[in-house]
Amino acid sequence: MIPIVASLRYFTAESGTRGYFEVQGGLVWRKFDFSVMQQDPLSPGAFVTVGKSTIKHLAPQYSLGAGISLPALSKVSVDFGLQIDVSPKGLSYSNVSDETLPDGFSQTRLLVGAHYSF
Repeated sequence: MIPIVASLRYFTAESGTRGYFEVQGGLVWRKFDFSVMQQDPLSPGAFVTVGKSTIKHLAPQYSLGAGISLPALSKVSVDFGLQIDVSPKGLSYSNVSDETLPDGFSQTRLLVGAHYSF
């Protein structure tokens, strides 16, 4: 899943070690794999797969984050942050009905990255 997002980042200082706050919004492709299970009549308590299905759809995603940016080289810094992503129910399109789409989700991520300043 490769998101297409726009980001806004506010730094608490102009140079050196600096904290930041970040807001993101955009669209992501989400993929869900489903298995239909049925109890095995020959083995009580065991289940067998009787069918599989996959749903792909576009969904909006919003993120809030905060972190710290540490200088590494003259124009490169290393970022450490925490980000909370929220994605509501996906956008429907003609071949997928709203009833089959799972509800939205949220996740928290620890981020480590490099930042290059022009």
